[in-house]
Amino acid sequence: KAAAEYFFESVMNGDYEVALQDVKSDNGALPSLTAFENAMVSMNLNDVDEYEISQGNKGKFTLEYTDTDDIDYEFKIVVEEKEKNLFLVFKQYEINIDNLYIDEVFLDVPSGLDVSLDGTPVSKDFMITEQDEFGYDQYIMDNVFPGDHVIRISGTNVKPYSEAVYFDEYSTYYYAQTGRYSLNTLSAR
Repeated sequence: KAAAEYFFESVMNGDYEVALQDVKSDNGALPSLTAFENAMVSMNLNDVDEYEISQGNKGKFTLEYTDTDDIDYEFKIVVEEKEKNLFLVFKQYEINIDNLYIDEVFLDVPSGLDVSLDGTPVSKDFMITEQDEFGYDQYIMDNVFPGDHVIRISGTNVKPYSEAVYFDEYSTYYYAQTGRYSLNTLSAR
């Protein structure tokens, strides 16, 4: 319970870097500090008026809180014991927040271009379709936090551009505009 309280209080106090140190993920993908902070801010965890922490079964903890606008929220985590003890004696714990990830985020990008999300290149392993009838590749990602993100599109003969996007459980789709050709490409035509 102390690990859960420490994590929740770190997040509510805006100590995102401290809170992120204890986070783990079953799929091995940890969010960037920016993505984690955006997710916590989107949950109004920086605006908590009253809160209560309750313990469920198998290391499950729930933070029930009310923000200053009197809106009620829940934030659920799972506290798991690490395999290694500190100094071989003291138990250590990790916070599993896999339940926060959006189930599926779709990115449609002009075929052959590179895409990055929050500064991290999106691997071709996430591509589910190559060049549909409109000339787009579609990527599906399952390890994206809700909140503000930056998508960057780049590639050969295309002027790189970035776009701010917001994802949550209801907004899970991004459709990139057709590539912006560089001046060198246009003059060669």
